[in-house]
Amino acid sequence: MNILLVTWDSGGNVPPFLSLGSELHLRGHSVSCLGPESLRQSFMHIGARFIPLKQAEFFDPLARLPIEEMELIFSKVSFGLGFAKDLQSVCDGEKWDLILIDFCLASAIIAAESMRVPFGVVSHTIPGLILPFWDANNLSTINALRREFGLDQTPSMADFWARSSGVLVNTIRDLDSIEQRSLPDNVRYVGPIFEPNDRIGSESVPEQPSDGKPEVLVSFSTTFMDQEGPLSSVIKAISTLDVHGLVSCGPAVDLHALPKTHNVAIKRWLPHSQLLQRMSLAVLHGGHCSVTKALSFGVPILSIPLGRDQMYISNRIVDMGLGLTLPKESDHNTIASTISDLLQNAEIRENARRFSEALQKLGPGAKNGADFVESIVMPHSAQ
Repeated sequence: MNILLVTWDSGGNVPPFLSLGSELHLRGHSVSCLGPESLRQSFMHIGARFIPLKQAEFFDPLARLPIEEMELIFSKVSFGLGFAKDLQSVCDGEKWDLILIDFCLASAIIAAESMRVPFGVVSHTIPGLILPFWDANNLSTINALRREFGLDQTPSMADFWARSSGVLVNTIRDLDSIEQRSLPDNVRYVGPIFEPNDRIGSESVPEQPSDGKPEVLVSFSTTFMDQEGPLSSVIKAISTLDVHGLVSCGPAVDLHALPKTHNVAIKRWLPHSQLLQRMSLAVLHGGHCSVTKALSFGVPILSIPLGRDQMYISNRIVDMGLGLTLPKESDHNTIASTISDLLQNAEIRENARRFSEALQKLGPGAKNGADFVESIVMPHSAQ
């Protein structure tokens, strides 16, 4: 099969595309990626052919911009004609068995439908948030784009997704609160899809302390979300507790802006998969990728959401008894008290362990996702 992945660089959306592309490549399929230049190295590393964008709006996930400016850029990425034109260019003269498009890239999805090429939608977060939010805020814009491409109007985002060959959802169904009847029939929850290997440039894992004290992993967004204040409060909170803290701060944080303390190690990148098996707690921003990775190891979560989909995910963590959440304005004393409560909460720890078992039974998300891709392509190939 000849598969094209169409994505952008906005943090948590990248790992599922990388891992899915890697799995499809290992199965002998030809995999290409249409995306921004910043993703070239990562996709070539998994054996994919890389096709750089030429006309799409540039989105810099590390730009230290006010949220209003970031939302404006996102709107241009999602609904501007750049992605549509780039996709039309790569479809001119090359036949694709399936084009897998990030759900955020609405103009690319519309362009694929207008060209009558086989395409699927990849949802890297939870439809129970996306569908109603986009119905309320983006449906009129999508229909205006559809008119521009000569397509009929869509009454809902569920109908918009239903026009694809399939919708691959990178999560477990239990994390989503949406009713089944609100979903199109072509949606498949394949489970969380993590990066195929530890991120390029990860630092070595610090040795586990020998004193038996609990370890707490702290990891906020890999993109800029003005997280230095909340992250500093978490570090100050841990400094008052008899625990060890490990902070993986990512590229968007100024390391010099963070407080230094005796029991917290601060690193630019840490491979979570090598750390979580020994962690007693994860303090996260509520991003889907980091939350599901912690839960896959049975680690309870304190979530401090910064924006985007993180409040929805944080509330689901609380509803399912997998952790607690605090507002990002919380002071270090409140955070310290909540960390202490979670470390002593046997019920939440047991719930997280059981959730981990459910994830293990589901199997690797990348394998499930590749199975789903093959299942929706093969009938077309046989015709």
